[in-house]
Amino acid sequence: MKKFIDILRYLKPYKEHIALNLFYNLLNAVFSVVSFGAIIPFIKMLVKPVDDQTDEILKLDNGFLDKINFFFESYIRDHGVQEALLHFCVAIVLLFIVRNIFRYLGQLEMAFMRNVVVRDLRNDIYQKLLRLPMSFYTSERKGHIYSRFTNDVSEVEWSVMGALEALFRQSIMIIVFFTSLLLISWQLTLFVLIVLPVSGFLIGRINKSLKKTAKKGQEQLGGVVSNLEETVSGIRIIKGFTSESIFSKRFVDQNEVHFKLMVKLFRKQYLASPLGETMSAFTIALILWFGGNLVLGGSLLNGEFFIAYIVVFSQMIAPAKTLTEAFSRVQRGISASERIDELLLADESVLEVTNP
Repeated sequence: MKKFIDILRYLKPYKEHIALNLFYNLLNAVFSVVSFGAIIPFIKMLVKPVDDQTDEILKLDNGFLDKINFFFESYIRDHGVQEALLHFCVAIVLLFIVRNIFRYLGQLEMAFMRNVVVRDLRNDIYQKLLRLPMSFYTSERKGHIYSRFTNDVSEVEWSVMGALEALFRQSIMIIVFFTSLLLISWQLTLFVLIVLPVSGFLIGRINKSLKKTAKKGQEQLGGVVSNLEETVSGIRIIKGFTSESIFSKRFVDQNEVHFKLMVKLFRKQYLASPLGETMSAFTIALILWFGGNLVLGGSLLNGEFFIAYIVVFSQMIAPAKTLTEAFSRVQRGISASERIDELLLADESVLEVTNP
């Protein structure tokens, strides 16, 4: 986590872009909930005919859900079913248009932040290379330096900044969706909070081992690149001593080790997705069972809002899944940032011998 925060310090000069991104993502989430909540009047029109009991509902005033019920039923009764149906369809289209406008604006701000971090990070690495003494280049392989400047920086951009994008957008979506679920039924939401940590625990066990494997893979890739650089630089000597077979075997063995490490890494990474889907299906089944009992038991949760609850909850699964996968990938980016730090934190002073 510390390395993740260290990378985020590159965003400190660009606070206005962070604020705009959060603002656009918040509006995107709000309009998403409103759009999915529009399913309620359709259920009322197609399944449950509206009668003159609306005034009785208003008198009960049991809370937020009753007021929404009153609004929808009054609108349908005043305008007629067919006219209300047309109005609700147009409203849904407009809601989705506005939602996607804010989503696009948020993505534009995130595109700037992702690329500005990569630009500033490469500038820091290059300036550091100019300041380092010659002794550093004597002991350090050129392939390792090239790997940090290209592969490791790209890994940080893809993994860490990708996780940051998911954190900014998906976490806001989850918060807004979760708040909506609480307003619909706090009893059912409390039940969900008991079930969800199980899937989070299982996926967390996989993420823990990803960081270690990712770091080994990055280090091994640096060795492969260094081997290639040494071969190209000393190709005349290699051919002069007919040592092609020796260098070939060394490269093939090193490349094979890297291959096995990367297969192991992706095997663990890809396990997170099917495991998340399986746990999601299990969770939804439990919610259907518990929520169905609430509706049949005559609680404050009625059939229309239970369906709306399921719709909103199903939309919350995708952001949660994206957030989980992003943080499983971020382990690779943190390993790359640790290798970059080895270069950025290298000693710039020339060590003087006590008795030259």
